[in-house]
Amino acid sequence: MALKEDTSLIGYLAGNLGCRYLSDIKYLDAPAFSVYRLVTDIPADRYSTSQWLDAIDYLAGPCAGLESLAAGELKARLMDRLYQMQM
Repeated sequence: MALKEDTSLIGYLAGNLGCRYLSDIKYLDAPAFSVYRLVTDIPADRYSTSQWLDAIDYLAGPCAGLESLAAGELKARLMDRLYQMQM
């Protein structure tokens, strides 16, 4: 179930993971792995830096000090944190 292009990053992830609510992401069998696979294919410039910051904050924990990074760097940070959560 793909969501509209104007959906937030978190909304896009939830929808494409089959979650009815955003909070359902955390109840997936392997949430970090599932989100990591999906994020891999998202162009960093599709979402704003604030959308990437929100995703990091919601999925991987507080993201203080990352506000000055570009979207591509934030995507990489999110993927790194998701990868570490799989270990």
